[in-house]
Amino acid sequence: MGDMITYRIHQTIAELSQYGDWKKILTLTAWGQGVPKLDLRTWKEEGGKLSPGRGLTLSVEEALVLREALEL
Repeated sequence: MGDMITYRIHQTIAELSQYGDWKKILTLTAWGQGVPKLDLRTWKEEGGKLSPGRGLTLSVEEALVLREALEL
């Protein structure tokens, strides 16, 4: 059996949208043994637990660059 990827959601920052059973949520999440980072991805609740879909993880530095780029 393959290695299971572990994660811990430290904080839910915003729920952006929902499509069917999937919600797009911005969280502060630690993957594996890593430090918590900003994480924007889809999540589906299954059996009382959130299962991750595709998404994007950003360090604080990357998030600041993105924020600057989005200021039109």
